[in-house]
Amino acid sequence: MCGLEKEVDRFRFSKRGQVTIFVIIAIAIVGLLIAFFVLRGAVDQGSESEDIRGVYSYYEGCIGQELRAGLQVAGMQGGKIFVDEYAPGSEYAPFSSELNFLGTSVPYWSYVAGNGLIKEQVPSKNEIEEELELYVRENLDNCDFLRFYEQGFGVTLEGGDVSVDIRDKSVLVKVEGD
Repeated sequence: MCGLEKEVDRFRFSKRGQVTIFVIIAIAIVGLLIAFFVLRGAVDQGSESEDIRGVYSYYEGCIGQELRAGLQVAGMQGGKIFVDEYAPGSEYAPFSSELNFLGTSVPYWSYVAGNGLIKEQVPSKNEIEEELELYVRENLDNCDFLRFYEQGFGVTLEGGDVSVDIRDKSVLVKVEGD
């Protein structure tokens, strides 16, 4: 009987040992997961210095300024930033495709062409978004980073992708670099 009891005790010990090993592995995995998420947040927050944030804030403000300027132009020109080619009227239909208002071309959305046909040129939401994208892309070069060069930063702007989304009460712009 003595030999059988030793065998049973050794079997109980090995079960307890396996459970202990599984518990230790589970605690280690949970600890690694917690460390991963804590350190990931710390690395993301600490990677950007105050100086870089200043450059980023300036660039973000410049994007907003160019978007507002494009929206203002579109608002003054009937939804068009880049006005189509001028189409003159005739002696029978003296109206042209646009109105020259104090030096600003404002295209008519509907007009009678020189040949007597009624033409419509109402810009769609997609057309306005595309023109705003082009306007912002072309005018981002106007951002003056000279003061950052004086501080020792080398700022290079390369052609990026600009996307504009017009919503009910807001306009979203997204600029991504190459």
